[in-house]
Amino acid sequence: MTIRHDAIVGRLIEGFKQKKKKTQEILLDKIIPITASTLRPDITIIDEKKKEVILIDITCPYENLPAAFCKAREKKLEKYQPIKAELEDQGFNVFLDAFIIGSLGGYDPENYKCLAALAIQKRYAVLMKKLMVSDSIRHSREIYMNHVCQKRNNQHQSQSTQRQHEIL
Repeated sequence: MTIRHDAIVGRLIEGFKQKKKKTQEILLDKIIPITASTLRPDITIIDEKKKEVILIDITCPYENLPAAFCKAREKKLEKYQPIKAELEDQGFNVFLDAFIIGSLGGYDPENYKCLAALAIQKRYAVLMKKLMVSDSIRHSREIYMNHVCQKRNNQHQSQSTQRQHEIL
């Protein structure tokens, strides 16, 4: 499951690097050194000169209900709200949001806020959306196939073991 998540993080960072400023520091899955929190948002971009911070956490929920994306976003915002408050107390302007792509390829329309915060151009964002959805579906298929194959191997091994015990 991490490979699906990491593919999305990689695409977002590649898109951001095209517009990255020299004063911006990128932290990927790291503790934010200017806070007391031990939480590690997937993407943190700190611009100490402009006193701006972008916090984005990626999630790939299963789209079993229409409210799945809303619940996923609420959980992420609630989780990182203390970091946002601490940074705002230090005088930073903080953007906090979740970037959501479903495990079956659903794309949350609210993701445009994250793309805008990362200064990703609209044209490239359209391509990125297609690539990220494709990545999500491909990796979900790989996860499923590994799961099915593992079950088959386990069943085959247990049948072989059972036959050996019957022979003895």
